[in-house]
Amino acid sequence: MDSHNPDDQVERFKAWWENYGNALIAGVLIGAGLLGGINYWRHHKAEQAAAASQVYDRMLTAVQQRRVADAGREGEQLMQDYARTPYAGKAALILARVRWEAGEADSARQALEWAAEHADDATRHAARLHLARLLLHAGEIDAAARLAETRDPGGFAADYADLRGDVLVAQGDRAAARAAYREALERSSA
Repeated sequence: MDSHNPDDQVERFKAWWENYGNALIAGVLIGAGLLGGINYWRHHKAEQAAAASQVYDRMLTAVQQRRVADAGREGEQLMQDYARTPYAGKAALILARVRWEAGEADSARQALEWAAEHADDATRHAARLHLARLLLHAGEIDAAARLAETRDPGGFAADYADLRGDVLVAQGDRAAARAAYREALERSSA
């Protein structure tokens, strides 16, 4: 039997196709689907980021123009519709400040709680620190103390030590507060 015989080659191909054809087709379809899905996801994320950027710009403009209600609407939209973008966490921090300055402590607290739970790491730390200070101001010392304790302070170790000092002062432990403030100074100069 000649291995170059066209009939033998056709038969071998048919046998191979019968054994592996479905797997080959499935592999090609899965690969094409994955590529399509990855491209769709990248496009979707880019569109989300662009839309969130526009809302964030409108919010900043409203803040600069002291249009609190408009800033609030834009911030809420970012937190609801674009929660997975970095703009949402930053908007929550700005929204908290705007609402605090407007005398809306409860709304400011809600914005900080949202950021502490949903934002990226750096924004979460900033939100936790601001929220703890708001809680201290409200006399909720134990809640502020819980926020002052964190296993991974990231680049905020000095800020957390300073916050612990403030909590300890509120608890009446001035000696421990001095130690926490000393730690904050050491960490900030390191």
